[in-house]
Amino acid sequence: MIMRALRIGRVVLLVALVGSVVGCVRKAPVKVAPAPVVVPEPEPEPVVMMSSAEREARSYQLGDHWWVPQRIREGSGERALKRLDGLIDAGESSLVAASPKSSTAKDFAEHIRHVWGEKGFVVEALRRPDAARFVVVLDSYPPETELTWWTSEGDRVLEMSGQTEGFLRDLIGRHGVDCVGTHGTSAQKLKHSDKLDLLRDRLERLTSLFEDVLFELAVEDGRIIPAARILLEMIDPHLERHVSTLDPVGHVLQDIAQSSRVVRYGLDSPEIVKNRRELVSERWLLRSEWLLRGGVLSAEEEERFKLFNAEFEDFRDGFVLPVEESLAELRRIKIRLRRDGATSEARLLGAFTGQIRLVLDQVLEVAKVVNYEEQLRVPRRGLTKKERRRIKTALSGVSASYQRLVNAELAAAAVDRTVTRLAEGANRCVVFLDPANGKGVVRRMMKESGDDVGLVVVGRNRDGPQP
Repeated sequence: MIMRALRIGRVVLLVALVGSVVGCVRKAPVKVAPAPVVVPEPEPEPVVMMSSAEREARSYQLGDHWWVPQRIREGSGERALKRLDGLIDAGESSLVAASPKSSTAKDFAEHIRHVWGEKGFVVEALRRPDAARFVVVLDSYPPETELTWWTSEGDRVLEMSGQTEGFLRDLIGRHGVDCVGTHGTSAQKLKHSDKLDLLRDRLERLTSLFEDVLFELAVEDGRIIPAARILLEMIDPHLERHVSTLDPVGHVLQDIAQSSRVVRYGLDSPEIVKNRRELVSERWLLRSEWLLRGGVLSAEEEERFKLFNAEFEDFRDGFVLPVEESLAELRRIKIRLRRDGATSEARLLGAFTGQIRLVLDQVLEVAKVVNYEEQLRVPRRGLTKKERRRIKTALSGVSASYQRLVNAELAAAAVDRTVTRLAEGANRCVVFLDPANGKGVVRRMMKESGDDVGLVVVGRNRDGPQP
């Protein structure tokens, strides 16, 4: 019995010892399996719901022209911007006026001779050569080409306009020019000429109307957008060509950073602007009457007659007639829309074609070109003695009035306004003048400007750049 109790006690003691040893041993951590990586399901792209008009508009693949709405333009964006693109949607300024490279009027004149002489720019006079402040009187050639912009003569003017821009950029960017005076306006401060502003307004309105036509009328008649597209694609290159010669100064100033503080101002008084416009219009009416009645062509008109005789037929067949055909197609569609009760749609289409007509007549002045061609082709039967005396007397009066305006009033206003700019702190001004009144301006400028202001007269070689 006692032995049995001893055996049981040994077992209990052994179990207790084993338990104590196990309790002292550090338990190994339990390994837990990592949580599975949950990859989120991609969210489905939102479904763009397009109206039938939107789908129809996008189906035409109109490209990336300036007249195509931005939201449906096609292309990689690498297309070189045209003048019309910049006119409607101005980009970043790229021209910044740096410190002048020429310290005196003489230095500047030497720069013109060495850099710009081969491009047809000629230094015709230099006064007060040691002056650090000076005025550059620049020949405003090439002349306006409202009747010949579409001809080979227009090509030459286009080239010279590009040279004028390059010349002005050089003067502003490297030679400290901070004011530019131009004729045709009395504004104290402006960037673009009235003509360039008119063109921009017309094009902005045209692009807006085309967008409305595209998204509202494309589903009404499948002929509308193709006809409108033909119109815009035909007008586009002519507008691009025209805008490049319209206002070279305005194109340069549009690219100038505001920090450069270059100011453009008008050389004319309000009275001169009004009188010049009236005299030019009166002379045009008198000369048109002379031609329509069979009067003899002047030497200038003889040259234009040869030019029109050689080139007008291609211009008429390749541009004027196709444009009129497309406009006629849209007018027929407008009549059908109105007859079917779609009054607002007909009104919209009429507004679009009306804007096209305004661009043709007010900007490109196509009707004026066509009418002038008809005047040149009137048989030269000769005027009666009474008709000849009446028209010649009226033309002589207009010419005399214009010469007085140019030689006296215009020169005085140009100098007074430029001297005012100098008095207000301008250092170097460029004044664009017609050679016909340049001499009067030079004499008056030397008299009215201070002794510390030099003068550089720069002309243009009419025969083009010298070899």
